[in-house]
Amino acid sequence: RSPSRGLGDVYKRQLIKHLNTLVYQKLCSLYNHSLKKSLDDGIEIPGFNEIMVDILHDFGIPASLTGYQYLKRAIEMAFLNIDTVVGGVTKVIYPTIAQMYNTTSPRVERSMRHAIETGWCRAKIETMEKIFSYSYSNEKGKPTNGEFIANISDYLIIHFRKERKEYLSAHPDNVENVNHIINISNACLLYTSPSPRDGLLS
Repeated sequence: RSPSRGLGDVYKRQLIKHLNTLVYQKLCSLYNHSLKKSLDDGIEIPGFNEIMVDILHDFGIPASLTGYQYLKRAIEMAFLNIDTVVGGVTKVIYPTIAQMYNTTSPRVERSMRHAIETGWCRAKIETMEKIFSYSYSNEKGKPTNGEFIANISDYLIIHFRKERKEYLSAHPDNVENVNHIINISNACLLYTSPSPRDGLLS
């Protein structure tokens, strides 16, 4: 096989990756706009928003930080479908929130990390142990963004088990928006994953 044909295949894969990324961004922007609009007033479960905010405050995260708002959105998304975190915050959470707030995935990641790091040393121990249970230890240090979002979401899912089931039944559009974003992310990952031969152009 000639080297020129190999390079042609590499360019073709990179073009497909670029086109899939554009399609992903366009589709996600449509679903994200609808999802953000529906979540602007919060999850309509009595006590949900208050408890979520209290937890973030107990972790010492100031509401003035950009990462605070991003974490709230991420927790709400994971509450609707925990697969948004299980599937990977990099693949679903960061790009989705970036689209919502007209920013970039790296900025979302940094803002969340900064918020967690800012508050962790001031967090209430009882809240820390309640949310993180056996996964928490002083030796382990600060959780990753994904661990932080997943543990709080899991706590809220258990706490509002009955109310969540009723909410999901009453708001199928919100659930569908999140599911579409996950499916699009999975499809884009499948078609844009790098090939070992892509290193030829590096």
